[in-house]
Amino acid sequence: MYALEAEVHPNFKDITKSFEDPSDRKIWKSIMETENPQKIAMPPIYEDRLTSFQKFILMKVLRESKLLLQCKVFVKAELGAQFIESPPFDLAGSL
Repeated sequence: MYALEAEVHPNFKDITKSFEDPSDRKIWKSIMETENPQKIAMPPIYEDRLTSFQKFILMKVLRESKLLLQCKVFVKAELGAQFIESPPFDLAGSL
């Protein structure tokens, strides 16, 4: 976490302090424990400050096992919902 804060990008400034802050700690804890962390908004300052790609990177650090879910959020935000939804299948037209 310190690498993200100190060397990567100013948007991650004070993120380690956010983990220690009593009001933010509840949010981070729910992100760490929930089955769908991509559906939980980050603490307000980071929800506003981080780009969708930076949120993707942060999810990689925090919950790598849930990265595919965050990938869908990223693609939808950057490219649009049509890139994550399957088109309807026309069985009659395929014959």
